[in-house]
Amino acid sequence: MRKLSSIVAVLVVMALVVAACGGGSGSDGASGPSGEAGPAFEDSGVASAPTPAPAATRAPRAAQAIASFATSADTGAFQLAQVERRVVSTSNLSLEVTDVESAIVQVRGIAEGLGGFVQQLSSSGGPENQRASVTIRVPQPDFFTALELIEALGEVQSRNVGSEDVSEQFIDLEARLKSVQREEESLLSLLQRAVSVSEVLTIERELTRVRSDIERFQGQLNFLERRVAMATITVTLAPPEDFAGRPPSATLALQVDDVGDAVAAIKSLAAALAGEIDSVILSVRGERSTAELRIQVFRPDFDQAVATIEGLGELQRKEINEGQSASGGVERGRKPDAPIHVSLAGVEDSGSDNTLAIVLASVLSPLFVVAIGFAGWLIWWRRRRRA
Repeated sequence: MRKLSSIVAVLVVMALVVAACGGGSGSDGASGPSGEAGPAFEDSGVASAPTPAPAATRAPRAAQAIASFATSADTGAFQLAQVERRVVSTSNLSLEVTDVESAIVQVRGIAEGLGGFVQQLSSSGGPENQRASVTIRVPQPDFFTALELIEALGEVQSRNVGSEDVSEQFIDLEARLKSVQREEESLLSLLQRAVSVSEVLTIERELTRVRSDIERFQGQLNFLERRVAMATITVTLAPPEDFAGRPPSATLALQVDDVGDAVAAIKSLAAALAGEIDSVILSVRGERSTAELRIQVFRPDFDQAVATIEGLGELQRKEINEGQSASGGVERGRKPDAPIHVSLAGVEDSGSDNTLAIVLASVLSPLFVVAIGFAGWLIWWRRRRRA
């Protein structure tokens, strides 16, 4: 087969070469020196054939035709790709703004001004430390315009812009939808020719399934259309203090001689550092006292506060989340935000020995009674045998 194909290819090439050489020759009896038709056909009653163009003229025309076809094919493929391409655009922005409430109003105005809307809005905190997250939807052609307008509202701290090509999902869903629609048409045609009740019920049951698939595929297509038509932008708005970095935190567990004195010392420390006391829980069980405290200090004072608390007793557990403290160049903020959780437990005294003695007595007493009873029964049994 390979040899035969090679021979055929050689013959075709030779035929083309011969044809090209023949077309370029001026010795044909049907042509004059100028390449025009000869007088032999002028008086003939037979219509003359169209005069072929010289080979030198035909070659450029063929090349132009091929180039034109290739260009039109590329243009058509490009336009087809543009028509079928479906892209979902999304973006996440973090902005530092001086007035969060005013920025929320401005973001909403940008969305509505471009023909979009606010999809979700959440806000937390008071007037001084308010923080908000706004999700807007804008038409796809205005996506980058909306981004530029929103970024101009404050200082951009982070930006994430992405796109998802859902063209394949569109093609797949459209193919499935057309398939089930053709199936529906076939079932409707069968329903018209059904003659028995069982056939009608079977076809209607299949129609119900097919129509459910049609609704499902159509709903998925509509959802993708909405995602493609309207781009999504999520904006996080916060005052400058919120972008100072994550505050440090600590969890300490101490064993102290006097829980009450340790609690008082920690309260005094928080007051001296202008911190805050979030919670204090004291508990007493028998001779043992425990306490749970949570205080907050300013970041520059965090390391000093942790070291001072550690010196109050014997350290049992220590967990530090370094975050960003004074060593990271963070200045003192408006309010303390570095939390320290402290667990205090008193040292066990001799009461524990008494407790152990009571436990041992409660365990040994039943054994003592059983032993006495067994000894009495043994004495009675021996006396009975002697008798």
